[in-house]
Amino acid sequence: MKLRFFCGLITALIISTTSCKKDEDTTTTHVPQAKELKLESSTAQLSINGKTSIKITDGNGGYTAKSSDEKIVKASINNDVISIEAIKDGSTTVIVSDAKSKTATITVNVWKSIALDKKEVTLKKGEKSTVIIQAGEGQYTVGSQDSNIASTSISNNIITIEAIGKGETTITVTDSKSSQTETIKVIVVGTPLTLSKESVTLKKEASEYVNITSGNNNYSVNSNNNGIATATLEGNKVKITAVEAGETTITVTDNGESPAQTKIIAVTVNGNESK
Repeated sequence: MKLRFFCGLITALIISTTSCKKDEDTTTTHVPQAKELKLESSTAQLSINGKTSIKITDGNGGYTAKSSDEKIVKASINNDVISIEAIKDGSTTVIVSDAKSKTATITVNVWKSIALDKKEVTLKKGEKSTVIIQAGEGQYTVGSQDSNIASTSISNNIITIEAIGKGETTITVTDSKSSQTETIKVIVVGTPLTLSKESVTLKKEASEYVNITSGNNNYSVNSNNNGIATATLEGNKVKITAVEAGETTITVTDNGESPAQTKIIAVTVNGNESK
């Protein structure tokens, strides 16, 4: 009997010890795995002096950000937002780390800014001017805000602007590679109406020509008194013919402008007939 009691006691002790070990195993503290560091974007495209911000969407806290080349970009971090500032053109990376040594990389491209040799031109109708693109990434396109005032085209980084009508407009230059734009202000002024002379003296039945030396090629002429002198237009010349002695005026109108330009020719006709 004593032997059976002793064996039973040993068996109960073994079972109790095993149960305690299982209880100890089940109460072991669980250590969570480190999260992967995630960003809302892994790339950034900037122009020189441009800035951007990228948010950390998941991670383990304690974040740092460092630029691989601070001559190209500078990086800083505030809470979970990374700030990137472009210094000069080129490509580099920003390395983001957290407290669990998880990392993420941002690839940054800094584009060359568009540089033009001039940003404003003043032209007369019909005149042309060129603007040279001095810097940029290439693959440029150009467009006029109002093609009735100025038209534009581009070839080999040279922009050609042609004045069409009086007024002001804007030419937009776009760098297709970097999506940057630059503008050129275009002012088109009317060509002034000028004549070779503004007074003539004739004898009866004599004729004289007055040249239109500049204008917009849409002219008309009118005599204030056809009984003293008549006026007709022959190309860019005004033909004045004396009829009777006296004084009158000839009005030359340039209808190519709005409002139209006018010039007056004073005409004196002497009484003696032309021989």
